[in-house]
Amino acid sequence: MTQLADLLTFIEQIEEDITRWKVRLEHIGEQRLRETVAEDIARLKARRIAELANIAAALHSHEDLVDVLIWYLRPGHRQADRYRHRRA
Repeated sequence: MTQLADLLTFIEQIEEDITRWKVRLEHIGEQRLRETVAEDIARLKARRIAELANIAAALHSHEDLVDVLIWYLRPGHRQADRYRHRRA
């Protein structure tokens, strides 16, 4: 279970990186740099999909864990979870 938590944390970090790069992209005017950042965003999105596929494959024989994973990956759940941790 710890390994799954680590993988989910890694995926969340990738999502945060994507968000940061998108914000940077909004403030870059030079076309060459915009293309570089857009490539980085695409690479991170591909990595996120690949990691989710790896998790799904590893959990294929554990349907109960798949349901938990799907529940956890809902965007609203993670937002609420972060808020609870900050207030604790």
